[in-house]
Amino acid sequence: MLTETLDALLSSVDGIRKHGEQLLIEAEQTDLELGVKLTRILKDEGGTIAHRQLCGILLKQYILNHWQNGSPNFRPPEVPDHAKMTIREILPDCLGDAERSVRASAAYAVAAVAAFDWPTHWPDLIEALVNAVASCNARLVHGAMHALSDLAALITERQNELQSVLERFSQALFPHLLKILVTHDDTYSVDTRKRGVTVFHTLAKSIFDNKSACKRTLMPWVASYSEALIVCVEAALTTSSIDFDFVLRILQTLSWLWEHFPQIVALSYGERLVGLLIHLLRRVTEELRIIF
Repeated sequence: MLTETLDALLSSVDGIRKHGEQLLIEAEQTDLELGVKLTRILKDEGGTIAHRQLCGILLKQYILNHWQNGSPNFRPPEVPDHAKMTIREILPDCLGDAERSVRASAAYAVAAVAAFDWPTHWPDLIEALVNAVASCNARLVHGAMHALSDLAALITERQNELQSVLERFSQALFPHLLKILVTHDDTYSVDTRKRGVTVFHTLAKSIFDNKSACKRTLMPWVASYSEALIVCVEAALTTSSIDFDFVLRILQTLSWLWEHFPQIVALSYGERLVGLLIHLLRRVTEELRIIF
Protein backbone atom coordinates (compact mmCIF):
# COMPACT_ATOMS: atom_id res chain seq x y z
CA MET A 1 0.00 0.00 0.00
CA LEU A 2 2.75 2.46 0.87
CA THR A 3 4.67 1.54 -2.28
CA GLU A 4 1.54 2.31 -4.30
CA THR A 5 1.28 5.69 -2.55
CA LEU A 6 4.93 6.51 -3.27
CA ASP A 7 4.56 5.56 -6.95
CA ALA A 8 1.47 7.75 -7.23
CA LEU A 9 3.21 10.70 -5.56
CA LEU A 10 6.10 10.38 -8.01
CA SER A 11 3.83 10.22 -11.05
CA SER A 12 3.96 12.96 -13.66
CA VAL A 13 0.23 12.52 -14.23
CA ASP A 14 -1.67 15.12 -12.24
CA GLY A 15 -4.66 12.92 -11.39
CA ILE A 16 -2.50 10.02 -10.22
CA ARG A 17 -0.33 12.34 -8.12
CA LYS A 18 -3.41 13.86 -6.44
CA HIS A 19 -4.65 10.36 -5.69
CA GLY A 20 -1.29 9.64 -4.04
CA GLU A 21 -1.62 12.77 -1.94
CA GLN A 22 -5.03 11.60 -0.75
CA LEU A 23 -3.66 8.15 0.08
CA LEU A 24 -0.87 9.78 2.10
CA ILE A 25 -3.35 11.92 4.06
CA GLU A 26 -5.38 8.80 4.88
CA ALA A 27 -2.25 6.91 5.94
CA GLU A 28 -1.17 9.74 8.24
CA GLN A 29 -4.56 9.65 9.95
CA THR A 30 -4.98 5.88 10.26
CA ASP A 31 -1.58 4.16 10.16
CA LEU A 32 0.27 4.62 13.45
CA GLU A 33 3.25 2.72 11.98
CA LEU A 34 3.64 5.07 9.01
CA GLY A 35 6.77 6.72 10.42
CA VAL A 36 8.41 3.35 10.99
CA LYS A 37 7.56 2.24 7.45
CA LEU A 38 8.99 5.43 5.96
CA THR A 39 12.18 5.01 8.01
CA ARG A 40 12.62 1.40 6.96
CA ILE A 41 12.25 2.26 3.28
CA LEU A 42 14.76 5.10 3.76
CA LYS A 43 17.23 2.59 5.22
CA ASP A 44 16.64 -0.14 2.60
CA GLU A 45 19.67 0.00 0.29
CA GLY A 46 17.92 -2.45 -2.02
CA GLY A 47 15.03 -0.06 -2.61
CA THR A 48 14.71 2.41 -5.46
CA ILE A 49 16.50 5.69 -4.87
CA ALA A 50 13.38 7.65 -5.85
CA HIS A 51 11.33 5.91 -3.15
CA ARG A 52 14.07 6.35 -0.57
CA GLN A 53 14.52 10.05 -1.32
CA LEU A 54 10.78 10.65 -1.17
CA CYS A 55 10.50 8.77 2.12
CA GLY A 56 13.21 10.99 3.56
CA ILE A 57 11.23 14.10 2.63
CA LEU A 58 7.95 12.66 3.91
CA LEU A 59 9.55 11.42 7.13
CA LYS A 60 10.81 14.84 8.17
CA GLN A 61 7.38 16.37 7.55
CA TYR A 62 5.72 13.49 9.39
CA ILE A 63 7.96 14.06 12.42
CA LEU A 64 7.17 17.77 12.48
CA ASN A 65 3.43 17.14 12.25
CA HIS A 66 2.89 14.07 14.40
CA TRP A 67 5.77 13.54 16.81
CA GLN A 68 4.60 15.49 19.84
CA ASN A 69 1.16 16.67 20.86
CA GLY A 70 1.21 20.38 21.60
CA SER A 71 4.03 21.25 19.21
CA PRO A 72 3.38 24.18 16.83
CA ASN A 73 2.75 22.03 13.73
CA PHE A 74 1.06 19.11 15.46
CA ARG A 75 -1.77 17.26 13.79
CA PRO A 76 -3.25 14.11 15.33
CA PRO A 77 -2.56 11.30 15.73
CA GLU A 78 0.66 11.39 17.75
CA VAL A 79 3.32 8.81 16.98
CA PRO A 80 3.08 6.02 19.59
CA ASP A 81 6.03 5.56 21.94
CA HIS A 82 7.02 2.16 20.55
CA ALA A 83 7.15 3.61 17.02
CA LYS A 84 9.25 6.56 18.22
CA MET A 85 11.72 4.14 19.79
CA THR A 86 12.01 2.12 16.57
CA ILE A 87 12.57 5.25 14.47
CA ARG A 88 15.26 6.49 16.87
CA GLU A 89 16.99 3.10 16.62
CA ILE A 90 16.97 3.00 12.82
CA LEU A 91 17.84 6.58 11.86
CA PRO A 92 21.53 6.63 12.93
CA ASP A 93 22.14 3.57 10.73
CA CYS A 94 21.09 5.63 7.68
CA LEU A 95 23.79 8.26 8.21
CA GLY A 96 26.45 6.12 6.50
CA ASP A 97 24.39 5.23 3.46
CA ALA A 98 26.12 5.12 0.08
CA GLU A 99 23.62 7.66 -1.31
CA ARG A 100 24.43 11.22 -0.32
CA SER A 101 20.76 12.26 -0.53
CA VAL A 102 19.77 9.49 1.88
CA ARG A 103 22.45 10.60 4.34
CA ALA A 104 21.14 14.15 4.13
CA SER A 105 17.52 13.03 4.66
CA ALA A 106 18.54 10.91 7.64
CA ALA A 107 20.47 13.84 9.13
CA TYR A 108 17.45 16.14 8.78
CA ALA A 109 15.24 13.51 10.41
CA VAL A 110 17.71 12.98 13.27
CA ALA A 111 17.73 16.72 13.95
CA ALA A 112 13.93 16.89 13.76
CA VAL A 113 13.50 14.08 16.31
CA ALA A 114 16.25 15.53 18.51
CA ALA A 115 14.35 18.82 18.71
CA PHE A 116 11.63 16.93 20.58
CA ASP A 117 13.46 14.07 22.32
CA TRP A 118 17.07 15.01 23.02
CA PRO A 119 18.46 14.59 25.57
CA THR A 120 15.61 13.31 27.79
CA HIS A 121 14.19 10.61 25.53
CA TRP A 122 17.22 10.09 23.32
CA PRO A 123 20.17 10.19 25.72
CA ASP A 124 22.41 7.98 23.58
CA LEU A 125 22.12 10.18 20.46
CA ILE A 126 25.32 12.09 21.11
CA GLU A 127 27.29 8.93 21.81
CA ALA A 128 26.05 7.52 18.49
CA LEU A 129 27.02 10.68 16.60
CA VAL A 130 30.43 10.96 18.27
CA ASN A 131 31.16 7.29 17.48
CA ALA A 132 30.14 7.94 13.88
CA VAL A 133 32.43 10.98 13.59
CA ALA A 134 35.26 8.95 15.14
CA SER A 135 34.83 6.12 12.65
CA CYS A 136 37.04 5.46 9.63
CA ASN A 137 34.00 5.44 7.32
CA ALA A 138 34.05 8.74 5.41
CA ARG A 139 30.39 8.40 4.42
CA LEU A 140 29.33 7.82 8.01
CA VAL A 141 31.44 10.77 9.15
CA HIS A 142 29.76 12.95 6.52
CA GLY A 143 26.27 11.87 7.58
CA ALA A 144 27.01 12.41 11.25
CA MET A 145 28.53 15.84 10.59
CA HIS A 146 25.44 16.74 8.58
CA ALA A 147 23.26 15.78 11.56
CA LEU A 148 25.46 17.68 14.00
CA SER A 149 25.42 20.84 11.92
CA ASP A 150 21.63 20.57 11.65
CA LEU A 151 21.57 20.35 15.45
CA ALA A 152 23.55 23.59 15.74
CA ALA A 153 20.44 25.80 15.78
CA LEU A 154 18.88 23.64 18.49
CA ILE A 155 22.05 23.82 20.58
CA THR A 156 22.17 27.61 20.25
CA GLU A 157 18.50 27.99 21.11
CA ARG A 158 18.61 25.75 24.19
CA GLN A 159 22.18 26.24 25.37
CA ASN A 160 21.22 27.24 28.92
CA GLU A 161 19.24 24.08 29.63
CA LEU A 162 21.78 21.90 27.83
CA GLN A 163 24.93 23.14 29.57
CA SER A 164 25.85 19.91 31.36
CA VAL A 165 25.20 17.86 28.24
CA LEU A 166 27.07 20.29 25.98
CA GLU A 167 30.23 20.11 28.08
CA ARG A 168 30.35 16.31 27.88
CA PHE A 169 29.43 16.49 24.21
CA SER A 170 32.22 18.96 23.45
CA GLN A 171 34.82 17.02 25.40
CA ALA A 172 34.01 13.91 23.38
CA LEU A 173 33.72 15.62 20.01
CA PHE A 174 36.53 18.21 19.91
CA PRO A 175 39.38 15.71 19.27
CA HIS A 176 37.54 14.20 16.32
CA LEU A 177 36.55 17.53 14.78
CA LEU A 178 40.18 18.60 14.96
CA LYS A 179 41.26 15.40 13.20
CA ILE A 180 38.84 16.19 10.36
CA LEU A 181 40.21 19.73 10.02
CA VAL A 182 43.87 18.71 9.98
CA THR A 183 43.35 15.94 7.43
CA HIS A 184 44.11 17.65 4.13
CA ASP A 185 43.91 14.71 1.73
CA ASP A 186 40.68 13.46 0.15
CA THR A 187 39.59 11.42 3.17
CA TYR A 188 36.90 13.95 4.09
CA SER A 189 34.86 16.03 1.68
CA VAL A 190 34.94 19.82 1.79
CA ASP A 191 31.32 19.70 2.93
CA THR A 192 32.27 17.53 5.92
CA ARG A 193 35.08 19.90 6.86
CA LYS A 194 32.82 22.96 6.49
CA ARG A 195 30.32 21.39 8.83
CA GLY A 196 33.15 20.58 11.25
CA VAL A 197 34.01 24.28 11.45
CA THR A 198 30.36 25.18 12.03
CA VAL A 199 29.88 22.58 14.77
CA PHE A 200 33.05 23.62 16.60
CA HIS A 201 32.08 27.31 16.42
CA THR A 202 28.56 26.56 17.70
CA LEU A 203 29.78 24.45 20.62
CA ALA A 204 32.50 26.94 21.52
CA LYS A 205 30.01 29.82 21.69
CA SER A 206 27.52 27.72 23.64
CA ILE A 207 29.88 26.82 26.46
CA PHE A 208 31.86 30.08 26.59
CA ASP A 209 29.56 31.84 29.07
CA ASN A 210 29.96 29.00 31.56
CA LYS A 211 33.38 30.05 32.81
CA SER A 212 34.26 26.82 34.58
CA ALA A 213 33.15 24.69 31.61
CA CYS A 214 35.01 27.02 29.25
CA LYS A 215 38.21 26.67 31.24
CA ARG A 216 37.92 22.88 31.43
CA THR A 217 36.61 22.12 27.97
CA LEU A 218 37.33 24.91 25.47
CA MET A 219 40.52 26.69 26.49
CA PRO A 220 42.75 23.59 26.16
CA TRP A 221 41.74 23.38 22.49
CA VAL A 222 41.92 27.04 21.45
CA ALA A 223 45.56 26.97 20.31
CA SER A 224 45.19 23.67 18.43
CA TYR A 225 42.05 24.80 16.62
CA SER A 226 43.53 28.20 15.82
CA GLU A 227 46.55 26.54 14.23
CA ALA A 228 44.39 24.04 12.33
CA LEU A 229 42.03 26.71 11.01
CA ILE A 230 44.88 28.94 9.87
CA VAL A 231 46.48 26.00 8.05
CA CYS A 232 43.13 25.30 6.36
CA VAL A 233 43.04 28.86 5.00
CA GLU A 234 46.69 28.67 3.93
CA ALA A 235 45.95 25.45 2.06
CA ALA A 236 42.82 26.93 0.46
CA LEU A 237 44.80 29.90 -0.83
CA THR A 238 47.18 27.58 -2.71
CA THR A 239 44.36 26.10 -4.81
CA SER A 240 43.39 27.38 -8.24
CA SER A 241 39.75 27.84 -7.17
CA ILE A 242 39.06 28.98 -3.61
CA ASP A 243 36.00 27.72 -1.77
CA PHE A 244 35.10 31.10 -0.32
CA ASP A 245 32.25 29.66 1.78
CA PHE A 246 34.72 27.39 3.57
CA VAL A 247 37.22 30.22 4.05
CA LEU A 248 34.51 32.56 5.34
CA ARG A 249 33.35 30.04 7.94
CA ILE A 250 36.93 29.63 9.10
CA LEU A 251 37.56 33.37 9.33
CA GLN A 252 34.35 33.88 11.29
CA THR A 253 35.48 31.23 13.76
CA LEU A 254 38.99 32.66 14.01
CA SER A 255 37.55 36.13 14.52
CA TRP A 256 35.44 34.84 17.40
CA LEU A 257 38.43 33.04 18.95
CA TRP A 258 40.57 36.17 18.60
CA GLU A 259 37.89 38.31 20.26
CA HIS A 260 37.41 35.97 23.23
CA PHE A 261 40.92 34.51 23.62
CA PRO A 262 43.24 37.32 22.48
CA GLN A 263 46.00 36.19 24.82
CA ILE A 264 46.22 32.95 22.85
CA VAL A 265 45.17 33.81 19.31
CA ALA A 266 46.35 37.37 18.80
CA LEU A 267 49.71 36.93 20.48
CA SER A 268 50.55 33.59 18.87
CA TYR A 269 48.89 33.84 15.47
CA GLY A 270 48.15 37.52 14.86
CA GLU A 271 50.95 38.08 12.36
CA ARG A 272 50.03 34.99 10.33
CA LEU A 273 46.36 35.99 10.30
CA VAL A 274 47.13 39.46 9.00
CA GLY A 275 49.28 37.93 6.28
CA LEU A 276 46.49 35.55 5.34
CA LEU A 277 43.96 38.36 5.09
CA ILE A 278 46.28 40.35 2.80
CA HIS A 279 46.80 37.25 0.62
CA LEU A 280 43.05 36.60 0.60
CA LEU A 281 42.27 40.16 -0.48
CA ARG A 282 44.71 39.80 -3.36
CA ARG A 283 43.02 36.56 -4.46
CA VAL A 284 39.56 38.13 -4.23
CA THR A 285 40.79 41.03 -6.35
CA GLU A 286 42.15 38.58 -8.94
CA GLU A 287 38.86 36.66 -8.99
CA LEU A 288 36.89 39.88 -9.52
CA ARG A 289 39.14 40.91 -12.38
CA ILE A 290 38.48 37.57 -14.08
CA ILE A 291 34.72 37.93 -13.60
CA PHE A 292 34.51 41.52 -14.81
